[in-house]
Order: sequence, then C-alpha cells, then structure tokens
Amino acid sequence: IFNILLKSGAASDPTGKEGVANLTAELLTRGTKQYTAQALAEELDFLGASLGVDADLESTTLTLTTLTKNLDAALSLLTSVILTPTFPEIELGKKQTEVLGGLKSREEDPGWVAQRAFLEKLYPGHPYGRLVEGAPASIARVTRADVVRYHQTHYRPNNAIISVAGDITQEQIAQLLQTHF
Repeated sequence: IFNILLKSGAASDPTGKEGVANLTAELLTRGTKQYTAQALAEELDFLGASLGVDADLESTTLTLTTLTKNLDAALSLLTSVILTPTFPEIELGKKQTEVLGGLKSREEDPGWVAQRAFLEKLYPGHPYGRLVEGAPASIARVTRADVVRYHQTHYRPNNAIISVAGDITQEQIAQLLQTHF
C-alpha cells in the first residue's frame, strides 16, 4: 500500500468555491497527459492494482494498492495522476452533476440534515461548518480553472506525506521515489 496524504482538504476551499478540493480529488483519475480515464482504469486493472482518491476537511489522500512486483509500473500510473492530470471540462460537468445529485438525495435523510444543521450552528462562518462536497450554489460556480489552480497550489511536495506498507525495504522505496517523483 502506497499512500500520499496532502495536508489540504475542503477547509482550504476558496470562499464562494466550496467543493473545489473534493472536485479536484474526484477528477484526478479522469484523465492525465498520458492516459484517458478508460486507459488508466485498464492499466490499473491489468496490474491488479487499485487507486483511490478521497478528500475530507483537512486532507486529501491518494491510496495505491498493488503487488510489490507491480509497484514500479503502478507508481508510474500514480505519478501520472498526481503530476499531470488534465481535468477534462466534460468530466468536471459530470462530477458536478453527480455531486449535486448526491446532495439532493441526502436531503431525504433526516439524520444527515440534522448533522449538517448542527455543524453550521457549531462552526458558523468556519470551513468546519460546511460540507466537504460544498453547497449546490458553490459547486455550480467551480470552473476548470479553479480546479487547476487548486491542484497547482496544494498538490505539492512540501504539502505531502508519503507512507508505504508492504514487502519492500526503505532503500527500495527511496529509489522508487527518486525515479518517479
């Protein structure tokens, strides 16, 4: 397991563009300079690897799971995802629609509505008082340029923590990091 934790999440969303951290994370695997979303998924599948990206309030995590023998090839894919995403406009529109639909469906859940209201009262005017996904109005305002800017600002080496677990030595990991990053 190879994890990259970025010390930025929804709490670092710009005012009026709440949801940009989540959309940036969601779009990372939807196309890179080297791979379309389909080609990336096929390569991961061929290697028997999985790649997940998740944004929360304080952080964004990329998790690569693969066999040690496929780590070099899988890291090439991860490198492409984190360093050269293309954030296709059409994929941004799809994700915005998907997130908005998810928020609308959650409005049917009284527990979720109560939790959201509780957080808004507990943290008025603070990022902790809003949803990681953002609000419908702010999600609709997020542009591809906002996503690119967020990526350029927060997806940086000095904002990342890398952790590795598995059948590999520290020296091997250091060499792989030197090669890929």
